[in-house]
Amino acid sequence: MSDEIQMWTGNTGLEYYFYVYPRHPEIPSRKGLYIYTGKNADGNWAPLYIGYGDLSIRANNDCSLVARIDIKGATHVHLRLNPNAADGLHEVADLLERYQNAFEPLGCNFREPDQGKQLVPFESGSPGQPHCVPDVLAASRSPEKEESFSVSSEALNTKAGK
Repeated sequence: MSDEIQMWTGNTGLEYYFYVYPRHPEIPSRKGLYIYTGKNADGNWAPLYIGYGDLSIRANNDCSLVARIDIKGATHVHLRLNPNAADGLHEVADLLERYQNAFEPLGCNFREPDQGKQLVPFESGSPGQPHCVPDVLAASRSPEKEESFSVSSEALNTKAGK
């Protein structure tokens, strides 16, 4: 069970709360956001990859991405439940807009040259999908919608089938 919670603020000003785990946590299959991180020289969390999909898989179905995350020095993964793919991808886009260092060369998120900076990663667990899809953050989400979904540490730590 993770007791550490990290707040990440999106470009829209919305705050997203994530549970902090060492790399490779065993958790049940649930949809949500994940941020591979490491500490920077100031001791603050630095995002290395921001994605959405099955939290039990995360980036593990893409060996090339895992290798890049390893090379960048990720020590932890921050997890946030969000079963709604559209909302989850909006949150990823919001975070990527703010944390540009998650894009290569500092991070591991890809940015297509002709699309500018407005890209989000594919949903993990979707074989054959490209690494990025066009930005889905057409309009800012309301803070009321943000409060409609709560995360429990127990939910993330409950083994599937128990």
